[in-house]
Amino acid sequence: PDDKDFLPALKSRVMMAYCFQALYALNLSNPFNDQIGAKLYLKGKRGNRFQVGDRINICLTPEQQTYCLLFTVGPEGMFQILPRLGAENNRVARGMSYCSGDMEIFPPAGNEMIFAIAMTQKQLLGDRHYRFSSSEPFHQWAYDPTKTQKQDDAATICEQLFLSLLNQSRDKWRTDKMFIKTYHAR
Repeated sequence: PDDKDFLPALKSRVMMAYCFQALYALNLSNPFNDQIGAKLYLKGKRGNRFQVGDRINICLTPEQQTYCLLFTVGPEGMFQILPRLGAENNRVARGMSYCSGDMEIFPPAGNEMIFAIAMTQKQLLGDRHYRFSSSEPFHQWAYDPTKTQKQDDAATICEQLFLSLLNQSRDKWRTDKMFIKTYHAR
């Protein structure tokens, strides 16, 4: 890679690792709340390795009626997968699956985290984590430490999720996570 591209690429990788660690720690901080838990899975797929161009459908099924958010964190930043644009009600009934629909794996290849949040109250995180006004069906936050509006940076969103939930009662929320590896065909 070109030297002028190296430092920004390194910063993005460090910020992605920061997000992984913050969300993973959040997941570990509330391990015993199975009543609120949500089972996270890939519909119709096995394993955790996918080729760029493959299609996946990310689903979660809550143990009780909860409000659910679903994110992916990868090399390009953080995407809010659910709720989708136009689907402003993210309340999911007990035992009902809430799925992303088929999504294509796109470059760059690398490690990604799929992260689900199930909450007993919709406003547990406040309005700032609900993005419905995007022109795309999925809202994206990029890794960009130069942004003047820090709420638009992926690492800041990860940190806000961590701090917001950690300061809430453990009986009101639960998270689940899954790691996948994407690769280019040879």
